Amino acid sequence: MSEPNDRKVAKVEVPLENGKTRKQMIAELGMGTVGRNALSAQGFATPHCGGGIEYDETLKIVAGMCGKVRSGNLDDLTDMLTAQALTLDSMFTEYSRRAILNVGEYPEAADRYTNLAAKAQSQCRTTVETLARVKRGGKQTVTVVHVNDGGQAIVADTFNQGGPGGPGAGNTDQCHAAETARASASLPSPDPLGNGVPIPSREGPEKVSNARRDQSGRA
Repeated sequence: MSEPNDRKVAKVEVPLENGKTRKQMIAELGMGTVGRNALSAQGFATPHCGGGIEYDETLKIVAGMCGKVRSGNLDDLTDMLTAQALTLDSMFTEYSRRAILNVGEYPEAADRYTNLAAKAQSQCRTTVETLARVKRGGKQTVTVVHVNDGGQAIVADTFNQGGPGGPGAGNTDQCHAAETARASASLPSPDPLGNGVPIPSREGPEKVSNARRDQSGRA
């Protein structure tokens, strides 16, 4: 079976690494995530650009963007998320407009467009939240509430940020909930030594004298 004459074959010049054969290099290029996604991106983006996108140039761009993210430069990633959020918001507006036009005469179509608008709105919100997390660098706010006797609450905001050394490593401005708990007032206790909670021991309870006296003549 002959192939169409107008079919274009993607060609990529990859230098042969020492110790690897040509077949190994081709397999790595085809199975690698950058190569496969670059091919998919080229296929979807080509109709919007007049069919002038070449695979080798697309591969260079995708690989370059991945390299920026690995080095900590998130400019391309934040631009992508911002553009996607704007597109989803435009979809929400258009689906809402179509739902309004169909409300009176075609309620089923109105219901379908309303559902599509809600999905676009939800996805837009998720994208904006992801963008906000990226801009914060993965920092999250956790609220810890300590309730003491009498209903008084002590609130401490803890900021956790991922990175080398575990959550919160290197963050000198971090509020530690454990320190707040130690600084809080202890539970009231008759113990003069200041033990907030009675310490259990093996001693049994003290005997309490019987408050009733034997009174003869009573049942």
